[in-house]
Amino acid sequence: MTTRRLVAYPFLAATYPVLGLAAANGGDLVSAGDLVRPLAISLGAAVLAWLLSRAVTRDIDARGFLTFIGVGVFSAHGYAINILARWVPSGVAALPVAILPVLAAGVLAWRGRVSFGPLTRYLNLVIAIMVAWSGASLLWRLRPRERAIAFEDLPLQTIANAAPSGKALPHLFVIVLDKYTGHRSLKANFGFDNTPFERTLEGLGFVVPRAARANYMHTFLALAAMLNWEYLDNVARRIGSENPDWGIADPLIEDNRTWRTLHRLGYRFVFMPTAYPATGHNRYADLQLPDPGRLTHEFEAVCPRMCRNRRHRSTGSSRQSRASSTASAPSSSWLT
Repeated sequence: MTTRRLVAYPFLAATYPVLGLAAANGGDLVSAGDLVRPLAISLGAAVLAWLLSRAVTRDIDARGFLTFIGVGVFSAHGYAINILARWVPSGVAALPVAILPVLAAGVLAWRGRVSFGPLTRYLNLVIAIMVAWSGASLLWRLRPRERAIAFEDLPLQTIANAAPSGKALPHLFVIVLDKYTGHRSLKANFGFDNTPFERTLEGLGFVVPRAARANYMHTFLALAAMLNWEYLDNVARRIGSENPDWGIADPLIEDNRTWRTLHRLGYRFVFMPTAYPATGHNRYADLQLPDPGRLTHEFEAVCPRMCRNRRHRSTGSSRQSRASSTASAPSSSWLT
């Protein structure tokens, strides 16, 4: 009596790139809901490859191998094209990179001279371990976190002194363009002279710092410190200076001293959510534009780059503009 073997590794392999990428970024860029679409696409591609493999062979082990190669091509096609682009134009390499591995695997499976049974047993075990490890790592990083220390509000007298007496409060806009560095860094790293733009801003009455420095090298820390007008030493002491959990600072970005102070002055808070999870929504805002549910999260935008040529991609979001929001006086708005 022949025992029918379970061929699971092609489908496990389809989930591994998504889970691995998510686990590597779990505390910063990924929420559980971000995985649904990439996993559905990857598993759908694996199922389609499995169904098509039946036209080549009826042997389930051979079909598993052929499906595995198809999944690998689907997942790594974009990376392969980018590597080969150094020597071969992407338009020339795209089709051969997609067809040749699948064609070679199809010929090997069709001839039936190789037993794929041992390979099935081996890859079932190895890829199951890889998926289990990535899944466990992701679950650990997505676990509920202790809420970070909230900075206390400023005294009412201090706030009252900041408000101009008898005058309409000015509109306030806080727009953070992540990775948009100062003119010296742009010149040194990219050979781009940004000083004409800065002079134009100064001519319009803006103050442009000449020696600006970020409080921290990571965006989430810099935002938390900037919006709360205080360094994060107390947070570090509470959670431990070696704690790798980036998400601990996210509540300080959403519930910050800036919005609370301006709200007490009568401002209306308008928030512009981004693909970056720390600024993906703000429950304290009077209005969010657009609705956070309409955004493509950063992980969902990055994940498809694994399986298509980056030169031809088009995504609905970018890390370049993570945080933006505005504030205004009564009957007006502010963004942060």
